[in-house]
Amino acid sequence: MCGTWQSLDGDLPDTKAKLYQRFVTTFYQWKKPHLNWSQQQDLNAALGKLALAGMLNETERFQLRASVGYRVMGASQFELACRLGWLNLVARDGETLEGIYAFYHPTFQEYFAALAVEDWHFFLNHIPKNPQHPDARYRIFEQQWKEVILLWLGREEVGKEEKEGFIQALVEFDDGCGYLYKLRAFFLAAAGIAEFKTCSLADEIVSAIIKLGFGYFDEQEQDKWTITNPIVKRVRETLKETDRVRAISHLIELIRISQDEDIRGQAAYCLGQIDKTNPVAIDTLVELIRNSGSEYTRWRAAYSLGTIDRYNSVAILALVELSCVDIRNYQR
Repeated sequence: MCGTWQSLDGDLPDTKAKLYQRFVTTFYQWKKPHLNWSQQQDLNAALGKLALAGMLNETERFQLRASVGYRVMGASQFELACRLGWLNLVARDGETLEGIYAFYHPTFQEYFAALAVEDWHFFLNHIPKNPQHPDARYRIFEQQWKEVILLWLGREEVGKEEKEGFIQALVEFDDGCGYLYKLRAFFLAAAGIAEFKTCSLADEIVSAIIKLGFGYFDEQEQDKWTITNPIVKRVRETLKETDRVRAISHLIELIRISQDEDIRGQAAYCLGQIDKTNPVAIDTLVELIRNSGSEYTRWRAAYSLGTIDRYNSVAILALVELSCVDIRNYQR
């Protein structure tokens, strides 16, 4: 991995899938025996089958028995993977002494598993009228598959239309039970566009996340629309996972157009968490500290600024001043 970092000269690829593809390439350059490109692809395919078989094993996901390796990969490929260090002996069965192996790192198992998935229906095959049907698949709601899904979306060899179809299915997922699973599918789509940046729905998805996280003013109803706190927290966590450039752009726009001090302060805090040195985030919080007529808003803005810019003098002075005010009020 250090060799990969040096070859990148500090310039990281824009997706996890590309990063791990570089790791794999560097791994083959580093290890002996050296394999030609065709041999590497054959071994990658065999590792993908084993990785996927492991992920499907709920009890021993990252612990792969030698017998499984031989059966799934074949003797020559399994032994080659062990010699190269893709697979490492980590334990032995207490009764049979069978070797138990693990990938070089768990994320490599997830990466190779993603290479073995041919169709997005492996992750989601929604049958609305009969979700218990044997052909139904809802792996999108199983946490252990999240990284595999994201790495699959980042694969360059998967066609754009295939990825678009998957994101569309996530966005339009209808759970029929009060939006609980619908929102989870939508959050996964939002995380997914960080790996699939050319998705045609990307801006629409980030815009919807902003509305869910901060509310909006309904011009027709002349009313402010917000959602409950637990969901707001999850939405704002999703902003850290989605396409960073789009998230920053949409948050800056929200800060620019909103007349609500609370929304502007919260948006600035989120922006600062994504991009700590962002001048719009810092300037907005400084402005709220200095000009807001609400002591509560000033408290929140000062705390937020202190969180994203720890040694900011404006935040420190504001917190000291507000603390003194509280002490004087208490003494009265």
